[in-house]
Amino acid sequence: MNKSRTGRCPDNFIFYRQLDFCYQFRPTIKAAYISCPLGKLQRIDTEEKQNYTMKITADIELVYNAAICIQGKNTGSGWKFLDGTLMTYTNWGWNQPFKNANQLRMIRWKNYVWATTSDTVNCSYLCEYP
Repeated sequence: MNKSRTGRCPDNFIFYRQLDFCYQFRPTIKAAYISCPLGKLQRIDTEEKQNYTMKITADIELVYNAAICIQGKNTGSGWKFLDGTLMTYTNWGWNQPFKNANQLRMIRWKNYVWATTSDTVNCSYLCEYP
């Protein structure tokens, strides 16, 4: 990981060349108030992106002690990304997803499995730049 010097990413974003991924850590907040003014909530659509997120967040629990909210919504006809694309990669935890919850998060202390939660739960998050 390194700061982009190519102009690919906005200021204050980090660039990971292998995944062509610009990202920014954001503060812990209630899921309902997540804000990514220069991008969108992180989208995990491959195992490689899941593994990279695990790597870059492995030692941040003293700063971000909440689970990591990620992009995805329950539409009633499956889980989809914010642009409406069906999610084909998932990493659901045991007994997940719950049908009555609409927010996704990665649980660091449970090997980064995915779980659903309500919008009132605190989470840390990453924004990505398109």
